[in-house]
Amino acid sequence: MIIKKSRLTFVGAGLTLALTFATASNATTVVEGVRQTTVSYADLDLTRSADTERLYRRLQNAVKAVCVQAGVNALRERLRESNCSRRSMDDAIVHINSQQLTKLHILKLKDKGATLLAGK
Repeated sequence: MIIKKSRLTFVGAGLTLALTFATASNATTVVEGVRQTTVSYADLDLTRSADTERLYRRLQNAVKAVCVQAGVNALRERLRESNCSRRSMDDAIVHINSQQLTKLHILKLKDKGATLLAGK
């Protein structure tokens, strides 16, 4: 029996992820000082490219909501945000375990690396 996990919850400033069937909204919340958000993808067919892209954008938005704080300029905090974002996205991709999503993530990372190397 295959059970499709349809929600991904980012917890602990993105450091821990938990898959859940909860019906929580997609809004970012703070529970005991920990920011978290839930991403639903029950409406998506991850074998379709357009839906995979849609989920990737949802994950990017969730990572920003959990990891990025407005008005932070200190280098240490910016590095923390960057590490949180990278680990959270990587963990989400692994937990969802979709070949299409993994391929898209690798492609996005390569594109980002090429952009950084080009100095853009």
